Amino acid sequence: MKDGYIKVKAVSPRLEVGGVSFNKEEIVKEIKASSAEGVKILVFPELTLTGVSAGEMAYSGVILNACEKALLNIKFATQGSDILVFVGAPLRYKDNNYSCAVAIKSGEILGVVPKLGKLPFFKDFINIGDEKYPFGTDLLFSCKEICDLTVGVIIGDTVENPSPKGFFLCENGATVIVNLSGASE
Repeated sequence: MKDGYIKVKAVSPRLEVGGVSFNKEEIVKEIKASSAEGVKILVFPELTLTGVSAGEMAYSGVILNACEKALLNIKFATQGSDILVFVGAPLRYKDNNYSCAVAIKSGEILGVVPKLGKLPFFKDFINIGDEKYPFGTDLLFSCKEICDLTVGVIIGDTVENPSPKGFFLCENGATVIVNLSGASE
């Protein structure tokens, strides 16, 4: 942090629709470049691993399995770095498919925030590979290295909504809100 500010970057990398392996490599390149630039929070768009235009194809079993493997590779790419990364990925939770924001830092998946529209806030756990991670709409991500930095995540909620989820997250301690919306707004 310099003079009370941190560097936050939103990036739309070059993607191939449905090309999880290619997209993973582009994400890893951007993480390394952004880390070298001193970025502390890096935000990728909704469904970055598949491309948002993949539509229902993003939720096929083959693609979902590839996304889980790609997330584990991205996790390892953040080792030794203090950058907090949010990657958009389709994931399966209790036989339902969700567009999710996956928070990754220092070689660890910190948690997964699903896009739920008007569904209520909740917390649970989701399996990625052989491990369980926090899964919920009201997860907050604190940074030990930077006092008073707590990040909340939304996907697609906007100020036009009469009670945006961001208000709830701020009331519960978020000092920064990231939005991975893949909408063309």
